[in-house]
Amino acid sequence: DFEAGGELAKNLFKTYEHARKTTITYMSGKTPKVELEKTVSYIEIILEGWKEIVTNE
Repeated sequence: DFEAGGELAKNLFKTYEHARKTTITYMSGKTPKVELEKTVSYIEIILEGWKEIVTNE
């Protein structure tokens, strides 16, 4: 919900969309592995944040 989530929701969507596109272009051979690895590291950081939120509830 972009309205309720504000900037955070919009930024997460952009990050997830970038990760999706990077994965697709990597699988088709158009994106170097290093770009995929950077994208995975961003998603791992977000995952750690989600885990921390769940732990603190």
